[in-house]
Amino acid sequence: MARLKGNSLHNAFTGKVGNLVGCKWKDTYYIRMRPASVKHPNTMAQLAQRMRFTSTQSFLQPMKEFLRLGFGSYTNDKSAYNAAMSYNMKNAITGEFPDIAIDPSLVLVSMGKLPNSSWATVLQLHPQQLVFSWDTQITDATAQANDRAIAVLNRTDCKKASYRLDIAARRDGKLTMYANEFSGSFVACYLLFVRPKVMLGSFNEPDISDSLYCGVVQVDV
Repeated sequence: MARLKGNSLHNAFTGKVGNLVGCKWKDTYYIRMRPASVKHPNTMAQLAQRMRFTSTQSFLQPMKEFLRLGFGSYTNDKSAYNAAMSYNMKNAITGEFPDIAIDPSLVLVSMGKLPNSSWATVLQLHPQQLVFSWDTQITDATAQANDRAIAVLNRTDCKKASYRLDIAARRDGKLTMYANEFSGSFVACYLLFVRPKVMLGSFNEPDISDSLYCGVVQVDV
């Protein structure tokens, strides 16, 4: 794919010209070749790739709104959601075709350079109430006691997701999340930390951590 320098009207176009396609992303124009026709579009490799894409998309789609934050620092040449798709297709898929599936324990719902906790767990101490706990010890100078903790829940049947922002700090070591909307469901749980300024829309790698998988919990009815 070619990238046009300068965005004046005389050197930018959108649409199709022969086997070229012009498109625009964030005020930058690109040119890419149209794919050649494929005589055998249903090869085993293509079917496997489609299944990897579908499995990843199904799992991430309910979290699409949150992923704008979780992958917000990776939007130079793609959307945050596409960045999340790209990472998880490469790293969170297990099995061989036709037994391909996404492994929730390998999924990242956020990426960044801020340290996470050394461990985190989630327990259901009361019906429909999940309690996240984590190590409050700070061993990296880039982590701070007032970093904000974020909990993310995603049903393993890919039908619903939820998250809580700015309800606890790293120093607290615990947050409670009510999960009545997930009653009777299995839920994959994730924890991450962000600098307070992320809540104001500042998405930079040093200000957000990789997410930490905390396990799958079946929420009581």
